[in-house]
Amino acid sequence: MSLLHFHKITKEYSNRTVLNDVSLSIEKNECLALIGKNGTGKTTLLRIAMGLESPDTGRVIRARGMKIGYLSQNSDALTHGSENALFLQDHKALEDKLKHLENRMADPKALENPEAYDALLRDYDRALHAYEAMDGYVIESKIKKTLLGLGLSSDALYRPLDSLSGGERIRVALARILIQSPDLLILDEPTNHLDLSGIEWLEDYLRRFTGGVLLVSHDRYFLDRVTTRTAELENGHILTKSCNYSSFMAQKEIQRAFYLKEGKNLQIRLRDKKAQVQKLIGNSKIRQAKSRMHDVEKLQAEIRTHKSELKNSAHLTASSGPNLNFKSHGHISKDIAWGKNISKSFGPRGLFENISFNIYGGDRIGIIGPNGCGKSTLLKLLMGQDQDYSGELVLGSWLNYCYLGQSVDFPDESASILDHICKVGPLDIDSAKRHLSDFQFYAEHVETALSRLSGGERVRVYLAEVMLKAPHLLILDEPTNHLDLASRQAIERAVNRFRGTVIAVSHDRYYLNTCVQRIFAFEGKSLQIFEGNYDAYKSASMTVASSVDVNSHDASAVSTQAHTGPVRDRSSQVGSDAPILSAIEEEIYTTESRIDALQAKIQALKSTDPAHYVELDALHETLDELYAAYDQYA
Repeated sequence: MSLLHFHKITKEYSNRTVLNDVSLSIEKNECLALIGKNGTGKTTLLRIAMGLESPDTGRVIRARGMKIGYLSQNSDALTHGSENALFLQDHKALEDKLKHLENRMADPKALENPEAYDALLRDYDRALHAYEAMDGYVIESKIKKTLLGLGLSSDALYRPLDSLSGGERIRVALARILIQSPDLLILDEPTNHLDLSGIEWLEDYLRRFTGGVLLVSHDRYFLDRVTTRTAELENGHILTKSCNYSSFMAQKEIQRAFYLKEGKNLQIRLRDKKAQVQKLIGNSKIRQAKSRMHDVEKLQAEIRTHKSELKNSAHLTASSGPNLNFKSHGHISKDIAWGKNISKSFGPRGLFENISFNIYGGDRIGIIGPNGCGKSTLLKLLMGQDQDYSGELVLGSWLNYCYLGQSVDFPDESASILDHICKVGPLDIDSAKRHLSDFQFYAEHVETALSRLSGGERVRVYLAEVMLKAPHLLILDEPTNHLDLASRQAIERAVNRFRGTVIAVSHDRYYLNTCVQRIFAFEGKSLQIFEGNYDAYKSASMTVASSVDVNSHDASAVSTQAHTGPVRDRSSQVGSDAPILSAIEEEIYTTESRIDALQAKIQALKSTDPAHYVELDALHETLDELYAAYDQYA
């Protein structure tokens, strides 16, 4: 029997169907990833699984006696208070109960009533059994080991929970779930507040976990490492495949290419049929023309069915992430920034010591390291926002740069999205609306106050602002946080097309592989520099560690400034034809939609206006050109 089964689940919000007849099962020894754009209903399905929301129709079947561990995106779900991260309420309650029962049993008067004493012994035996079942004697060491593995610092273990950051509280909540050894783990964005070492620790844990896992995540590298099955939510429907994320998307691309080819063949047949009809009309063969028109209508119905299948059952519509294109200033300087023997401390706590580096024009830098090591601080030093350091640090004064931080703030939070972009541009209202449509802000949405936007929406507004400028340099601090998969891919395409320099702090290993050519890795209080992307860095790190171990060298023997790993040409661009193909696909869908709309208009009006048919022919010609372009790059 399945651990958890969703049977024909339907859920609506404000007359919008979020889940439509969804059926899905989670088994033991499998990790199922639930993917899809923000707002498609992924978190809703998790909340229904936990009984926190009820479906409109359908039901959830849970295995009897199953223990579920649930991690939500909300860090406030963890109770705040004076207790610390190692405090466990159930453990403490059982310890207090055992001590209380022991004190009662030690009282000589307890022996005066044998029956009451026997009841006391039975209570103690039950409490002791429960305490041993939760590994009460070693549970504190287990949670400590788990917390440290997830990246919580040693000093944070003993601080009151209400003094911890949101990310630290999430790690405490996750650790408390994991040590309970649940049968089923339901995790909503579990990697959001973890550093790389914490994410890798969690990956190893989930790969060894023998229960079932249902998770939502936008971390593609993480998904590829842990998932055995992938389920995609789109337009209320669910599509599942027994593979990880990358295999799922690769299979969809193969299907997409097939459907596009079939769609092209249908459009060619339709064009030929219509040409035959026009020729017959021109030769006054009206009866034959009407007969051929029936063939045209049948073919149009076949095309509509084809598109419906493309959109719903196979989830093959092109992802509609924001249309990003960072305009570069054009001029690329040889030297962008350099640092020599830089040290930074906060009071008695040293972040890093005597680090040195050079950043060149066109570089793609990825800065990595554990939480609290000084990654974001280094960006602030570069931008001159913090002058309290020793050593020499220079960022070219001629540079025009744009900065995207972990949290996005605007000068006037009460302003609407439209008003803000009009001021930044400066743009007129129509131009601003067209610009915002590239970032998926349409119609009345552009009138929304900035203060009411979600984290992902705030990032998209700021990116719309950045694209109106022409920077030499992009400085990004966790640029893919709060974004869904389509938006992350849009960021990556834009960064790869950008001709300037990019310096990014990131825990997103997919980004670090796709968009980075040099890794700045904080290790302890030093900085190691590696040529290549994240995988090259990991390979080089393992080689260096192995060499140091074999030769019994001290770790300090490895120069912190060594350039290790395969050297890449800095002028080369990361990426392939995939972004071009994706753009062509979206143009195909847009053009087909315009053709459908115009044909519907002609039929509704019974139009004989030549202008309508001229426009229709032009759209068909555009569609043919797009299919030809797709064939060229596919």
